[in-house]
Amino acid sequence: MEVNSFLTGRRGVSLPFTDYCDPIVDGSIRFQDLFQHIIEYGKKCRWKSLELRDGNSLLPLTSPSITYLGHSLDLYREGEEVFSNFKDSTKRNIKKAIKEEVNVEIFNSLESTKEFYTLNCMTRKQHGLPPQPFIFFKKIYDHVISRNLGFVILASYGGKNIAGAVYFHFG
Repeated sequence: MEVNSFLTGRRGVSLPFTDYCDPIVDGSIRFQDLFQHIIEYGKKCRWKSLELRDGNSLLPLTSPSITYLGHSLDLYREGEEVFSNFKDSTKRNIKKAIKEEVNVEIFNSLESTKEFYTLNCMTRKQHGLPPQPFIFFKKIYDHVISRNLGFVILASYGGKNIAGAVYFHFG
């Protein structure tokens, strides 16, 4: 995606507002071919930089300019086995949410995307950060969620949404 910011200028970002995302491409496409097209496009559009948020697996011979700590959760195991590997505080929080009847639902509607955006704006404000523009989430809805390539999860308590997440899937 192209990001044009008065702070950082025009640049390409593999997926803005995320920490990590492998390329979402068909297996018949070689990354080096795709990368060459991205470089050419970036030069034509006068990008100052290109950010690949892929865990450095795509360009293993390069050094990352910034590194982050990532976490993986193997969901191929049975639920109880996954649960048993959580920290005690996480287990307590899950049990409390169940006891307090926190409701979690999966959606793929524009309305759920708007509700996620509202929650996201509240979180960004608490962190002292400006929210992303709604058009970013509208494009995610148009190009991903509405095509069943992703979904919104909303958690509610007492009929009020208290948390949310957006997930993409491919393959």
